[in-house]
Amino acid sequence: MAWRHSGKAIYRKYINDKAVIKAVVEGDEDEDGEDDAFDIQTGHSSKIGGTVYGRPITESPFSTEAQRAALRRVSMEWHRFLLFKSALEMHPKKGTRAAEARKEAVEEEFRRWRKMRAVDTQRQLESLVGAGARFRSVQRPAIEAIMHQKSPIVVVMGTGAGKSMAFMLPASCSTGVTIVVVPLVSLRGNLKDRCVQAGIDCVEWDSRKPQEWASVVLVTPESAVSESFGGFINRQRAMGRLDRIVVDECHVVLDSTGGWRTRMLALRDLVKAETQLVYLTATMRPRDEGEFIALMGLPAKKECQWFRGQTTRKNVKYQIQRYDQKEEDEDEVLVQLVEEKKRQYPMPGQIIVYCDTVAKTVRLAKLLDCVCYHRQVGSRGEKAELVRQLTEGRQQVFTATNALGLGVDAPTIRVVIHVGTVRKLRDYAQESGRAGRDGQKSEAIIVRGERYRRDGSMQEGSWGGVDEEMREFITTKGCMRVVLDREMDGRMDRVGCEVDEERCSGCFGCQIGREAECAREVEDWREDEGDAQEAGGIGDEEERVAFDQEGRARRLAAQREMELQTEGLVGIQGLEEMLDEWKEGCQRCRAWGEGCEGHGMADCTATEAAEIRKGVGIIASSIQWERFSCCFECGVPQAICERYESRADGGWKRKVGGSCQYRGVLIASIASIWARWSDRFTEWAQERMVEEGVRWQEDDGEAFKRVVKWLGKKTRWGGIESNKMCWAFWAFAAYCREIEE
Repeated sequence: MAWRHSGKAIYRKYINDKAVIKAVVEGDEDEDGEDDAFDIQTGHSSKIGGTVYGRPITESPFSTEAQRAALRRVSMEWHRFLLFKSALEMHPKKGTRAAEARKEAVEEEFRRWRKMRAVDTQRQLESLVGAGARFRSVQRPAIEAIMHQKSPIVVVMGTGAGKSMAFMLPASCSTGVTIVVVPLVSLRGNLKDRCVQAGIDCVEWDSRKPQEWASVVLVTPESAVSESFGGFINRQRAMGRLDRIVVDECHVVLDSTGGWRTRMLALRDLVKAETQLVYLTATMRPRDEGEFIALMGLPAKKECQWFRGQTTRKNVKYQIQRYDQKEEDEDEVLVQLVEEKKRQYPMPGQIIVYCDTVAKTVRLAKLLDCVCYHRQVGSRGEKAELVRQLTEGRQQVFTATNALGLGVDAPTIRVVIHVGTVRKLRDYAQESGRAGRDGQKSEAIIVRGERYRRDGSMQEGSWGGVDEEMREFITTKGCMRVVLDREMDGRMDRVGCEVDEERCSGCFGCQIGREAECAREVEDWREDEGDAQEAGGIGDEEERVAFDQEGRARRLAAQREMELQTEGLVGIQGLEEMLDEWKEGCQRCRAWGEGCEGHGMADCTATEAAEIRKGVGIIASSIQWERFSCCFECGVPQAICERYESRADGGWKRKVGGSCQYRGVLIASIASIWARWSDRFTEWAQERMVEEGVRWQEDDGEAFKRVVKWLGKKTRWGGIESNKMCWAFWAFAAYCREIEE
């Protein structure tokens, strides 16, 4: 019976095709399902109809055709899980109805593919926006790459620079469907309104009434990876209607590793849809690109279509307004500032005050007698109404949390004020980008309380939780744009605010400046992509070859993702085996390949043992596990640790009476491996960290701390949430085993 239990458990956990799981888990015991109307009319059940009447003599009398078809699907799922080559190719046999349907779908895709390549993008832009409209930033090369079905595509453009046009324009001239994954309610409603105004049939996903023929479907990250939406994607593919999947504000996935909306990480599974993938954002720092590529399972950057424009705004004046906390009250300073800006920018000019907590947002809204917006403010409809009050210019002042930070298109916001702690420069760039979307002069102000000594010098304040870059941005004596452009766009040649830019508080009154060169990259991209515009002259045969090549590339990407996930499953199983192995005896002696039985790490007398025990203490006291990355007692994934049990929603909870079966094993093992293979381990960790965009300075004396910090980071491995330390242990424990053998 053991094989029956294990087989069903594996299927539930790793294959989990709910459309067929009933067949493998429940077998054919459930015989009381709803009977077919035709069978009822003829006076018998569907089971009798399938097993007795009209059955070919060569077929088994103990099952129906429907049951055999369901079980065949189960077998196919097992073959895919076990990486059988025939199953991974996923091509139906010639001559079947499925093959004919797929052939028709592919032909429909090809016809639409050819049509899209011939579209005059300038004329189409004018039809959407109005006569005389012009592309901005990297819009043209990015849209042309999308129209030519390149994939994957990453577009980084400033807020208000027109990222949404990257999917709206292609959708407006296609009979297919574009799926847009949108992280926030406020952003979904705003995008829908803009699409409808442009004449594009756009709907928000509702599993109860799916819109099969819409041009644009907006969906949350959580719904995008659900079973019902997976069925919608499959139906669109079967009809040949699926043009692309777009992930808007894709940088949000970088925050998902810290415990917030971890389902965002499952978006990498969308590659299995075998369609064009487009990622849009205004806040992707160059140093974050490696981590983003790893989290989304993308190929190396050189294999992606990557378009980066300037993300900071020329028309926004960046300022820090400081006040003495001993002499002034923050509320009074804020009220005075808001009243001053209301007079300076009368309606339709608007002001947003960003706060770091919901409580402060509500309190300041009462103080300023204005509207407030936060995650808990009301129902979905109430939130949409508040956003409309902003975008339609019906209210002048708003207080808000970062829930109003993504993609809301309100062109007349003149001032963005931040009160309280601003922790991340990436978030600040996004939120301050709400100002001046219409190109008019605007301001972004940080209100910060300081404490001053008697001699007038400023005391060092608290910077708890504030990124190093944000701290530099606030405290710099020079140009604030230097810090902002360096971190957000990778620009290293800026020396100050330039002649066509609003001066920041660091440059105000100075004569620093030179001619702006922000368009230089755009021209390079246009030259690189110039040949692609001549697709209309390509012969039919060459077009077909190009179309087929793109299709093969997407199938390979889907297959690669399946293989990676299966390798991860093997790794997780291997992790448990390694932990069981290293749990016995002394971890130091096992790392050295010596006899480890008969004693433990605590009483090991080897030369390195005392230093390793010291290292264990340092790592244990300094490691900071990211939320949901593991059991904080032992460092092992919650899916493995016996201190936890699964919840109905797929998460984990503390088990009553449960205890860690690997307490102390992981850190003792990693410390021993690190001591045994010091240079190799550090170099391996450094390479992984650099790939993820972590800065690394040689000989800075902080290598140990940097690696320990990285080891506590969360990663998704084998379909479960784990951490880098488990990954490192598994890799090096396997290496030690190979050496022993």
